Amino acid sequence: MTALVEILDRKIASELSEHAIAIFAATRKDLLFLVFSPFQDESSMTAAEYIDFLDMALSQYGMHLSDMVAIVADNMETNKAISRRVNRPFIGCAAHRFNLAVHERIAPHMQLIKKRLLPDVATF
Repeated sequence: MTALVEILDRKIASELSEHAIAIFAATRKDLLFLVFSPFQDESSMTAAEYIDFLDMALSQYGMHLSDMVAIVADNMETNKAISRRVNRPFIGCAAHRFNLAVHERIAPHMQLIKKRLLPDVATF
């Protein structure tokens, strides 16, 4: 599963839109990868559109939104709105929160960081 995620991550970064949705189903026995889809029109990524997509994708596997136990996602407001609308708990991504905290902490020092890193970045 990790290899699949890495391949998808590289594909998204190089060719696809910035935002995508991946749906996994966790059971007592397994973690199932159900669907992955980049957003073609990133100007309209509303909670209602996400919910419609979730409903359509889950129905392909004979599942319904009511079968979901929780929404696990990054902490953007759209995901929190989805959680409220489908009446399921929201579990925010700890890695996303950590990333936001680091960005906030280093923001005042970005000019110095870029100055020191830019010559090295060209060699990668």
